[in-house]
Amino acid sequence: MIKHHAFTTRYNGLTSTIITDISIQEPLSGNELKEGIKALWDTGATGSVISKNIVKQLGLIPTGKTLASGIHSTIEVNTYIINVILPNGVRVQDVRVTESSNFDHFDVLVGMNIIALGDFAFTNKNSKSFFSFRVPSVEHIDFVPISIDHNLKANGLNRKQRRNAKKRRK
Repeated sequence: MIKHHAFTTRYNGLTSTIITDISIQEPLSGNELKEGIKALWDTGATGSVISKNIVKQLGLIPTGKTLASGIHSTIEVNTYIINVILPNGVRVQDVRVTESSNFDHFDVLVGMNIIALGDFAFTNKNSKSFFSFRVPSVEHIDFVPISIDHNLKANGLNRKQRRNAKKRRK
């Protein structure tokens, strides 16, 4: 049986950015190079990115080069292979990251190459943001059935009427 690993980050208010701490390991030896690195989770980024600041601090050696497209241009950048340790202790091995100039409030951008390994949820109930992530992916999250049931209940339908209304929709 495959173990599930999950974490949740809670914010005291609403947030427009999802930032967590991660650790970076050297991929061959598995030696931890640095922990407590601020990472921004970005579903709009295809791949993960590491700042020049962290590259320099850790003495990382480039493993290649690639073209990186940004908002205004496409440039050639160094690539690196690292292991990423997520807040739930899951180690994502041999992650190819591209180098970027330094960011303001974080040093790693977690892109879809990592996010797609699991289930990602972000909610804002009662003006408090929650971010939750689990690996491996367990199920599809679909808010539509719950929303339909809620609206039918709000319209005064009892459980039997709601069940019949759902059957008619299928």
